[in-house]
Amino acid sequence: MLKNIIIVATFILSIIALTLILVKKEYKMCYIDMCKVYEEFKLTRELNRDYEVVAKTQKKIQDSLYNILELKASSYKKELDKDGKQLEELKVLESNFLNKKEMFEKQGSETMNEYNSKIWKQINQFVADYGKNENYTIIFGANGQGNVMYGDKLIDKTDDIILFINNKYDGN
Repeated sequence: MLKNIIIVATFILSIIALTLILVKKEYKMCYIDMCKVYEEFKLTRELNRDYEVVAKTQKKIQDSLYNILELKASSYKKELDKDGKQLEELKVLESNFLNKKEMFEKQGSETMNEYNSKIWKQINQFVADYGKNENYTIIFGANGQGNVMYGDKLIDKTDDIILFINNKYDGN
């Protein structure tokens, strides 16, 4: 009976040991500051420059329309509008101005959403490539909203990721 207990105990201990060996896998982990990665990614900077050029052009058009509206309004104040044509013209100019302003705001919002989607898609792909190249099991993204509240600087790979993704973006 004692012999059977020893055999069963040895068998159970062997299974436990084997399980621990199989489960005890080495995990390589790190985290990155997602805000910093986003801001320092070359694609982000390029698309922001492109957006600024378009936004400045749109602002000039909007300012020109507003100036025309203001000039007409101030010149019409000096004259008597007997038939209402001046008032009608002002309404058309104001409507044109407001329509352009709304259109530019909508285009700006759509453009920024498209750019952000493009940027994050590229960042995610490059971070996955980095993880595979460096044999990481998992890379956490810290953004200050609770995903990673603290990480030792020893496993902070933000600067390495920024260098890697910018080199990948440049085709290196």
